[in-house]
Amino acid sequence: MAAELGQQTVEFSALVRRAAEDSYLALKELVERSRAPEDQRSDSAKKIDLLKFIAEARQWMLRIHVLAKLCQQISPPLLRPFMIVFTWFFR
Repeated sequence: MAAELGQQTVEFSALVRRAAEDSYLALKELVERSRAPEDQRSDSAKKIDLLKFIAEARQWMLRIHVLAKLCQQISPPLLRPFMIVFTWFFR
C-alpha cells in the first residue's frame, strides 16, 4: 500500500541530515542573494526574507522533533502505521 501512494521508508538519520543540509543551503543562498550588488531591496525587505526563512526552518525542525518524540513513545511494531499517517509532515 505504501508503494502505491508513492511513499517509502526513510532512515530517521537521513531525514535529519537532509533537513540540516536543506536548511544550510537555503540560508547560504539567502545570504548570497542579499549580498549581491544587483540586490536593490531595502534592509527591511532583506530582514523579512530572513524571518521567513527562520520560520520555515523552525517549522521543519519542529516536525522532526515531534516525529522523534513519537518514535520514542511507540513500540517498533506499532510504528510503521504511524509513519504512514505522518508522511504529510514532510511534504
